[in-house]
Amino acid sequence: HSEIVLNYKGNDRNAQLYIYTIGGKLIHQTLIESGQNKIELSKYKSSVFVFKLVDDDGIYSQQVIKM
Repeated sequence: HSEIVLNYKGNDRNAQLYIYTIGGKLIHQTLIESGQNKIELSKYKSSVFVFKLVDDDGIYSQQVIKM
């Protein structure tokens, strides 16, 4: 399995997670809840992805490398 566990500590019920390829193509979008959120990456090839979380407090991004 290629799974990422995202621990979100915010209180925003409308927090969105966007996953982009390093080239900028949106490949996944989902709602994020407070607590642990499991994101499955097994259907994607090894690459670098950009995770972007948008909530009421702002926009946060992080690069993730799938080996």
